Amino acid sequence: MSAEVAARLEVAARALWPDDPPPGFASGQLWRPQVAFAAAQARPCDPSALAWAALALQLAHEASLAHDDVVDGAEMRRGEPSAVARLGVAGALLHGDRLLTRAYVAAAATGSLAFAQAFAAAVDRTVAGEMRQVGARGRTRDIAAYRAWVRDKTGALFGCALAAPAWLGADPCAPRWQTLGEELGVLYQMLDDFLDYCPGGAGGKPTLRDHARRTWTWPLAWLEEPDPWALPTADVCARFHRGGAHSPAARAWAAWEEEAAALGRRLAEALGATNPVLSVLDAWRDRGRAALALRSDPSPPLRARVPARWDAVLRRHSASFRLAARFLPSPYDGRAARAYAFCRVTDDLVDGAPPGEPLDATAALLDEWIGLARRAYAGQPTGMGELDRTMAEMAAAEVPFAYVEALAEGMRMDLARCRYPTLTDLERYTYRVASVVGMWVAGLFGVRDPERLAAAARMGHAMQLSNIARDVGEDLARGRLYLPLQWLAEAGLTPDDLPRLARGPRPLPAAYVAVVERLLKTAEQAYDAAFPALAAVPPGLGRAGAVAAFVYRGIHDALRRAGYDHFRVRAHTSAATKAQLAVRALWAWRRLRRSRSIRSRVP
Repeated sequence: MSAEVAARLEVAARALWPDDPPPGFASGQLWRPQVAFAAAQARPCDPSALAWAALALQLAHEASLAHDDVVDGAEMRRGEPSAVARLGVAGALLHGDRLLTRAYVAAAATGSLAFAQAFAAAVDRTVAGEMRQVGARGRTRDIAAYRAWVRDKTGALFGCALAAPAWLGADPCAPRWQTLGEELGVLYQMLDDFLDYCPGGAGGKPTLRDHARRTWTWPLAWLEEPDPWALPTADVCARFHRGGAHSPAARAWAAWEEEAAALGRRLAEALGATNPVLSVLDAWRDRGRAALALRSDPSPPLRARVPARWDAVLRRHSASFRLAARFLPSPYDGRAARAYAFCRVTDDLVDGAPPGEPLDATAALLDEWIGLARRAYAGQPTGMGELDRTMAEMAAAEVPFAYVEALAEGMRMDLARCRYPTLTDLERYTYRVASVVGMWVAGLFGVRDPERLAAAARMGHAMQLSNIARDVGEDLARGRLYLPLQWLAEAGLTPDDLPRLARGPRPLPAAYVAVVERLLKTAEQAYDAAFPALAAVPPGLGRAGAVAAFVYRGIHDALRRAGYDHFRVRAHTSAATKAQLAVRALWAWRRLRRSRSIRSRVP
């Protein structure tokens, strides 16, 4: 349902701002717009007005997330850099403010004063609830106080969403639906806070973040600890789940389900027994049950797909990486190799699926794998030694687990066989499957500076573009296409032309060659932009990064020599060529370091 809702929001946004729609707002699960559209099935109203109301709700929610990330200092959001990480504090605040002003424009576009007033009140309550929660950090609360601020912080917008069709139609049931929606929002926030104490549960924020920031939420009430902040974060999680069916987690979740069942009956009475809002509630219930049921030991199908030792994975896939890793000092070489191997194993779960395996089965294995990684990152043994060691090293270096979550999102994009209209859209994919790898390795070396991490991300992006240029033929056989559709269209081509080009006469048409060359040039610009930062990172990392950049960039020359024919020939560089490129890389890196050193000494 969320894809359909996203499409409707995009249309509504472009109707209001045809030349400058707000960026990236139709992401996430879109629960509030889903609730609004579902409620309209019980109380029909003007479709355009409803779309603008739903748009207003989503924009206000996105604005609150941007501001939350500033308050929390959050680096990641939905597997990508948060607004504050991308734009800085001032930029993130202004970004959130602009989303909020546009939310009010969308609310006004509905033409309903009743909805606009209800919406403004909901936004005000959202901010007030957030302020109360921030003000209570570090203090033990009770469930009644928690519910009060959550009803404002989260419930208010959900209430406005459920009542939106009634407000738009001046229906007297609007206040009652507002109350029901607020209770729905409280349950959603309780689910999100429950998942925060469930490693592997895939909540809306990194696992255990609330406890680490001394934010009291309802799961702590079930621990019956007078001072939950006195316990290490990992111990709190272990105690929450200790006791099986009688654990605090199991008892807390039983209470949530009881409350959800009661609300479900009231929603069915108000909206009808088949209203999609009930499916939303069911989806939340399933997420909580899955998080509670996660086991430490991997399933047999996952064990069969993940090798016990990862050396063979590196030997099979990674000649270029292994060459670059030789220039990493010990023990960082092993840590970087394990991080890279984890990414390759994750990729193999998707690309190495047996013929005929249903996509949902592959997706389930991926989810299980990422869930186990979360548990290992939180310090809980999984029974998979390589995974436990890799995640322990990641956690010890304070590398955000959000990088793993972003990688998983990239794999899901591959499963969905996404296509990318523009280079900007493609960058969202390359960030998830490649940029996070560069930032992960940099983080293992203690790199924290945003500019240097951004350069690592840019280098990963460049390398992924090189891979894309090399692998168009292989990807096409898998039903995937990464070339920006806009570039193809500008060359007078469509995706349907590519199979014909693969089978057709040689040389390839000049129009298509120009598209591939454009991709190579874009990658080369990214390499050039990222390379100077290698002089400002630890020397071992700088040397290895330089070698990796030159060797990956060597793919370009091989592809050009092959007439850009990635359909019939997989461009590669020989061992001798890789060695030559490594020598050139080291000379270039040393010149860069020397130049930086001289500049730093100039008065």
